Amino acid sequence: MKLKVFRSFVIAIIFFCICSCTSTGFHFKTKNIDINFEKVEGWDEKSQIKGHTGDFSLRGNGKTPFHYTDDGRPCVKVMLKNGEKEKETYLLIDTGSPGIYITKRLREELNGTKSSYRFPVQLTGPYAKELVSNGYYFDKLEAEGFCINNILMQDLDLVDGNYGSSKEEEFVTEGILGVEVLMKSNVLISYSTDELCFFPNEKEFDGKTIKLKKSFLKKNRVTTTFYVKNRKYDGYIDTGANAVYLHNKVLKQLEKNISFIVTERYEKTDMRYCLINDVDFLNNSFDAVPVWNENTKGQFERNITIGNSLLKAYDIYIDWNKCEITYMNHNKYVPDFNLEKQITDNKKGLFGICLDKHGDKWLVVSKYYINEKPMIEGVGVGDELLSINGVKISNFDWESWSDLDEADFEFLHNGEIISKKLKRRHIDEFRSHEIEIPFKIEKDGRIVLTFLNEDNEYLFFLDSASTNNVLFQNGYEKASQLLGIDITEKLESLFKENDPTLSDKEIKELARNYINSGGLKFTLKDLRNNDFASQPASFVYMPEEYSTIDFARYDGLINLDFFGQVENILIDYKKKKIIINSSEKLENRVRMERFNVLKVYTVDVSINGVKQQALLDTSASLFFLREQYKNDSRVSEEQLLKLLETDISDTHKEEKINAELEIGNYKTKITGVLPDMSKYDSTNSGKRVIQELNLLGYSVFKNHRIQFDFQRMEFGIE
Repeated sequence: MKLKVFRSFVIAIIFFCICSCTSTGFHFKTKNIDINFEKVEGWDEKSQIKGHTGDFSLRGNGKTPFHYTDDGRPCVKVMLKNGEKEKETYLLIDTGSPGIYITKRLREELNGTKSSYRFPVQLTGPYAKELVSNGYYFDKLEAEGFCINNILMQDLDLVDGNYGSSKEEEFVTEGILGVEVLMKSNVLISYSTDELCFFPNEKEFDGKTIKLKKSFLKKNRVTTTFYVKNRKYDGYIDTGANAVYLHNKVLKQLEKNISFIVTERYEKTDMRYCLINDVDFLNNSFDAVPVWNENTKGQFERNITIGNSLLKAYDIYIDWNKCEITYMNHNKYVPDFNLEKQITDNKKGLFGICLDKHGDKWLVVSKYYINEKPMIEGVGVGDELLSINGVKISNFDWESWSDLDEADFEFLHNGEIISKKLKRRHIDEFRSHEIEIPFKIEKDGRIVLTFLNEDNEYLFFLDSASTNNVLFQNGYEKASQLLGIDITEKLESLFKENDPTLSDKEIKELARNYINSGGLKFTLKDLRNNDFASQPASFVYMPEEYSTIDFARYDGLINLDFFGQVENILIDYKKKKIIINSSEKLENRVRMERFNVLKVYTVDVSINGVKQQALLDTSASLFFLREQYKNDSRVSEEQLLKLLETDISDTHKEEKINAELEIGNYKTKITGVLPDMSKYDSTNSGKRVIQELNLLGYSVFKNHRIQFDFQRMEFGIE
C-alpha cells in the first residue's frame, strides 16, 4: 500500500471515447459541428470484428457516454463478466495506450483465465518489468454502445489499485481501453457531447486534418503536432493523460518558456510539473499550459504526449484507413490550467512530502520543491516517520489522513528524532501574483520609490545597473538608529579586542578602511510599499565609493534583485508604476543576458546598423555610447571585470551623435552621447563600464513601457 501526501502523476496512457451509430439514426449539433449519424444496417452483436484481444461488436444504438475522473480524463462504464461472476466498473479511454488493461485486484476478483499470450514491452527502463505480463481472458465486456466477447486483458497492478477516480460521481477506474479497441473502426471522440462513436464507413468532418505517421500506428500511437515559441514538435495524443508530457530534451529547450515549476524529488529521479507559455496547438494559442516530465529512462523519455488539458477543446475524428485525424474546435471548453489538479486530488492542499510503506516502516520517498525551493526544510528522502500528533505510526488511523489540515510529525532524520509541525498548503500560494508599486520620476529620469520599515521611511532610486543595494549617509544613519549603537565605536572596540597592541590611531584607521571598503552590510526586513513587502534585503554602505556623488536627499539605491525571485518586472514610465509579475508580456522582446557577478543585464541592439551590446540602466539619464560604438566588438563579463580594475582611459571632448537605435522591432532616431566622463557624477567602475558598453537610459525609456522577463531571459520595450 502506498500513501501519498501529494498524489504522484500516474504514468498511464489514455485517450478515446466511444459513440456509435444508432439503429434509427440520430443527430447532434454544436456551434461549429453538425453531425448526422445514419442508420447502419446489419451491424449488431452478431456482426463481430474478430481479433486476438476479443470479438468486438456494437450494442443498441452504438453510443457510449463519457464520465470524467477528478483530473478530467474520460472513461466509460462497463460490465465485466466471467463465468457466474460479474462487476460494474469504469475503464479509461486511452489513445496513449496500445492495449487493454485491468488491475490485478479486479482480475483476481473475477478469476480471469490466464493466457499464454505475452503482451509486448511498452517501455525500456524501470517500468518495463511492471508492464510485461501474461494476458487474462474474460467472457464478456459490455458497455452501453459496444461489446467485446472473449476479451483478453493485460494485468497491470498500479500502486493505488486504480487508474483514477471521481469523488463527485463516486467511482474508481479499474482498467484501460486502449487503441487496440479504438482501431476496430473509424472513431469520433466528442468532448462537446461527452460521447464516443464508431463508424463502419468513412465520414467527412469540417476541421483541421493531419496525416498520421504510419510508424507510430504500427505501435498503436496516434500522432499529432504542436508548437512552442514557433518551434514544431511531433508527438502523440493521449486521452489517458491530464496534461502535456515533454521529455528531457524538449523541456531543456523550453526553459525560457517555463513560468512555474513543481518538482517531486525521489532518491534517484525527479518528477517535474511545469507551466509552459507560448504554446500553439491547432492554431490556438495558450499560456500557462500544464506540462509534466520524468527525469528517467524509458519510452516516456523519448516521446511528447498531448493530454486532456488541450485535447478537450476539440472533437476528434480518426480515419484509420486514410491514416488521418481531424480536429474540430467546438468552443465549449475553456482550459482549466490548474497545476495543482495535475499533482493531487486533495482539495485541502499538500504537506510537501510523499510517504510509502516499506515493511513495517513508513518512509519519506520524495519531497516537493517549488521553483527549486523545498516546501519543507529539515526532512530528507529516506527519513522514517515515527508518529503523527503523538500517535505512533503503527497505531495511526490512516482513514483520517485526508482530513488532516495540519499535524505534528516526528521523523528519524540522520539518526536523530526531529519534530515538525506541517500544514497543508496550496501550490497557488507559491505562485507569483501581480503587485503594483507607484513611483516618482526625477528630472534626470531616476525612478524614486518610497518604502516603510519600522518607524522609518526610506527613499530609494532604482538602479538596474548596480551590483549591490546601497545605503547612502541618510539611510546609514536610520539603520544605525534601529540598532541602537554607535557602529564606529563598536568596530573600534572589536579591533581593540582582537589586537590590544594597536594604537588608537591605528584602530581608527582600520575601522575607517573597513567601512569605506563596504565591509558594513545591513539587512533590512519587510520594506513595504502598497501590497509589496520585501524579503530580507542586504545593503552595503560604501561612503568613499559614492563620495563624489550628491545623493544627499536619498537613503540609498536598490537593484533588480531587491524584488526577489520574481517572474518579471514591468516598468510603465507613463503611468509611473512598476508591476511585479505582470500577466502581460510585451510583444516586442529581445534576448537578455545577465552578468551574474555584476548582477546587471545587457541586450542586443543595433546602432546605425551595427549590431552590439547595450547595458540596461534605469538610473541613467541619457543614451550613452561606448567609445567603440562604430564596430561590432563585444565584451564578456570576465573581460569587463578585468577592465573594472583599471582606471578610465583619457577622456575626450563630449560629442552628441545622431543615432538610429533598434531594439528588436522597436526603432527610433535618438541623440546619443559620447561622454566626457569628467563631467559626470559616477564611481570609477561606473565610468569604466560606460567606456566599454553602450548604456540605455531614460532618454530611451521615457514615455515607454519596459519589461525585464527573468523566466524567458528577454527584455521588452514598447
